[in-house]
Amino acid sequence: MRTAYDLLHRSNPNIGYIDKRGTFDTMLEAAREVTSPTDWRPTPNRGHWFYDAGLDDQWLIVERQIPETDAERIQLALELIGAYGQTDGGHHKAWVIDQTARLLTGDGYEAWVAEWCDGEDGPDTYTWDEGIAP
Repeated sequence: MRTAYDLLHRSNPNIGYIDKRGTFDTMLEAAREVTSPTDWRPTPNRGHWFYDAGLDDQWLIVERQIPETDAERIQLALELIGAYGQTDGGHHKAWVIDQTARLLTGDGYEAWVAEWCDGEDGPDTYTWDEGIAP
């Protein structure tokens, strides 16, 4: 399994998006564009660093594990289901299903979704719900 990092910026507490992806050093360098690295603090979650410049300006560096074998994909998928599978709300359960599918299909995710959505009325016969993270 290899580790990668995402730099997320949340300019609104209800919306988060990925600004950049890469190594921790790359993310730390990108974070320096925002603030001094000494202003960042670890969160209770392993592999997360947080900078809060106010309610409308929050930054997060998130550690991600990227599986490289089928056994690692299955392990991470089961950990995801265990951690979030019982969260109330259909939109959160849809997110768990989507994230599990992403882990299990790897680089084939987009093709898998396209194939699933394809039906008797063409490529958009069915829709795929990515859900909302808990």
